[in-house]
Amino acid sequence: MVRIIALLLPALLALPVHAQDEDRIRALEERVAALERENAELKRKVQWLERLRFHPDGTKEQAHEIRIGGRPDRSHLDGIELPEDATREQARRFVGRVLAAADAHRDGFGSDDPEVALLARVGPAHVDALIEPLVLVPILNGSNYLVEALKKVTTDQHKELVLKNLASAWELIEVVLVRGWTKDAAPILLRVLADREAWSRQTLPPEWIEAVVALERADTKKALRTYFYYGQNRYLVWKSIRRVPGLDLREDVSELWRWAKKGDEQWVRSNVAAVAAHYGHADALAVLFEEPTGFPEWETIQAVTPYRDPMHDETKAKKWFAEHRDRLVFDPKSSRFRLRDAAK
Repeated sequence: MVRIIALLLPALLALPVHAQDEDRIRALEERVAALERENAELKRKVQWLERLRFHPDGTKEQAHEIRIGGRPDRSHLDGIELPEDATREQARRFVGRVLAAADAHRDGFGSDDPEVALLARVGPAHVDALIEPLVLVPILNGSNYLVEALKKVTTDQHKELVLKNLASAWELIEVVLVRGWTKDAAPILLRVLADREAWSRQTLPPEWIEAVVALERADTKKALRTYFYYGQNRYLVWKSIRRVPGLDLREDVSELWRWAKKGDEQWVRSNVAAVAAHYGHADALAVLFEEPTGFPEWETIQAVTPYRDPMHDETKAKKWFAEHRDRLVFDPKSSRFRLRDAAK
């Protein structure tokens, strides 16, 4: 369709037109240009999906994490080389092969895996080959490899390119922070944070909130409160924003906890409980001890109570709480629960 319109447009322009038709022709030209851009982006996306296919039929081997001597194995990367003075297309193919090999052979993707150093070989000349898959491929195993490589090879000359793609590839916020481009990124950071529809579909990285807080702007408070209230992983968000001057979250936390404790989703309930316990909600503390299944729960238990257990033994934690819950009282000054006879 785009091609047909593009072919017909010159002929249409050659015809005599009335003044009232000029606006229609201009609108048609703009529409054709927009369709051509969309078509070009779709082609680039298809090309990247082809590069990321490890097997000719598109299937994937059963992933196995292999470590020798405590370090990641790199045998699956043998034979993947970047030609000297590589062209842009050769750099893209190289990146695609590294990611495809990693996806086929790894269960986890660590920042110290050899793929990072390998990808960094594209150097400053082909930073775009590391950014493109982040922008064009929505679900990309090994995306952190690209981000870690970008941290190594980007310089100030790439700031415009990184910021241009930040709104489409939120992972790039890590590069922005490492390079010290937070103030330059401020308009993008605030625009995305204000777009509730966008982050309702996809969770913002914790670094995004950290970057907004680092701006130290008074006009961010409302957006930060909104994201804390309606976003995901509220515990990590709360940790980032709790010390923002003038941002009082007590009412928000109370409302969230009233909602979360009635819900069926254990993860959401525990995540919000980890925040609510810091504000003296004893029933939230009970949830943490009854369901200590993750990092927020254990970190909060040890932050707001006298209980200590580096091994995170769930049975011991439940027993301790059962024996001491009636003696636990909240101290608003320290934001901690203390044993009643030790609170004096």
